[in-house]
Amino acid sequence: MTKKERGKTKRFWYRLFISVLTWGIFFLSSVLLMKAMDLTMRSDGLFSPLFRVCVKSGILIFWFFSLTRTLMAYDFVYLSRYRVRETEKRTERLSLIFGNSDFWMEIFLFGVALQVVPRLGPFGFLVRFWEESVGVLPLDLTGGFLAITILPVFLIVLLFSHLSAQKYISGFDDPYLSALEGEGRKQKKQAFVEILQLAAIYFIGTLIVPLVLPFIMTMVKMLGKTPVLIFFLILLLSLAGFRYIRAFLKRRSFQKNLLNFCKEKRIRLEMHRGFFRSIVSMSKAYDFSVFIDEERYDCKMISSPRKYSPVFFEENGNLIRTRTIQLNKYLVLFHSVTVQTFKFSSEGKKVIILNPTPHLIYLFNGVKKTIADTGERIGEYVVFTGSGFLNALDRNCLRQFFRQK
Repeated sequence: MTKKERGKTKRFWYRLFISVLTWGIFFLSSVLLMKAMDLTMRSDGLFSPLFRVCVKSGILIFWFFSLTRTLMAYDFVYLSRYRVRETEKRTERLSLIFGNSDFWMEIFLFGVALQVVPRLGPFGFLVRFWEESVGVLPLDLTGGFLAITILPVFLIVLLFSHLSAQKYISGFDDPYLSALEGEGRKQKKQAFVEILQLAAIYFIGTLIVPLVLPFIMTMVKMLGKTPVLIFFLILLLSLAGFRYIRAFLKRRSFQKNLLNFCKEKRIRLEMHRGFFRSIVSMSKAYDFSVFIDEERYDCKMISSPRKYSPVFFEENGNLIRTRTIQLNKYLVLFHSVTVQTFKFSSEGKKVIILNPTPHLIYLFNGVKKTIADTGERIGEYVVFTGSGFLNALDRNCLRQFFRQK
């Protein structure tokens, strides 16, 4: 057997062991979660059988996603496979997953696990609900019933888990990359700690949810009254649009200060249409131009309504935004990435202005990423915050920023 063949064999047994361990952890912990929910959702007056099934299924789906995603984020096989990528095209990311034998092995083992004591496993509540509603299932059909009802759903969830892990460990778009740099015992310890934290959070959640649900259900009944419904909808819209209202106010303040400053200093300013449009969608052109001492500066506005979601500027022209739902510095429940291009055609010097400004701005030159300050250069562009750009105009030093390498 050659060295390459031995490596493949070793990798196969390693992936098999990890997959068995994953499903063992999931099934055992899920049984405990379902037992806890049975104790806290006893009231038949508040919780109907169908409602209990829906809540339990939702908890298991979220727990499945969180657990598998966390394990993949610390698996050296996935780290080496998903971190080295030169494209963000969805079709290529999907083909990378569907062409991966490990993905299908995980699904196969999950399907096998469903057949092992199906009535006593975490999905036994589905069997009992079906039997109470329709009729008792023969023992030989119980496993098949779970395979038909559960397997397709969790196949989709596992796919999203792989996609999320791809984005998380791809390297350039990960503000928490330092959490993945540890190796050996340190990395395994961190994965173990995160899984314990996640399990504790979900377990506490199963105890709290039944206490909160009656209040939510009361609120839903109250929404049947028109005034309450209108108030509730206005409140939801206000909360959802708060960051965009804030972004609009900051953009308007910047525009006002820019107009007043250029008028006072007698700087030629040309404004273009769509100055506020980039708050919700980034344009392909620049938004305004200033002319100083025979120099022309074409400026493109980029909005970052989410203050604590960092942005990354790549030297190849990509702007990467990350959005996270996290409980502490490393424990990320959800992580998404959006890739856009900030390039634009211009006859003058090219300026990028972030307004509103995120808490962290990163520059990536193809080798390493660094935290950026206002006036940093990335390729042929110089990146400013709104206040930083106005300060540079006030000091008449814009030209100096384009001289730096």
